[in-house]
Amino acid sequence: MSVYSFKSAFESNISDIKEKYDTFLSHVGVEQTDYSDNYGLWQYSWTGRINGIFGDVDLDYSYKDYPTIIKNARLNGFSKSDTQVLNPEKDTLEQILTHVANINEKLNSDC
Repeated sequence: MSVYSFKSAFESNISDIKEKYDTFLSHVGVEQTDYSDNYGLWQYSWTGRINGIFGDVDLDYSYKDYPTIIKNARLNGFSKSDTQVLNPEKDTLEQILTHVANINEKLNSDC
């Protein structure tokens, strides 16, 4: 689980929470954040553009392998028997869409 907030809030108000949860840092409008504590995700913009999406989108960097962390913790529909491994040859969005389709298939087969 992560806590999402702005740099200034992390620096002044949320010190004890950061020890229990991953930090999802929002620090936009800078080339590189000068936030000194650990963080797993950094949102560097909220005005990004992605083909196929109308309007602004957040742009983030991830510094941890969250797909593997989620899979190993058996979250988001993963089970012990799942053998899906991210393939660096495939586009990340394609892998996400495939995973969502697999979850939908599992949910629909349980009905």
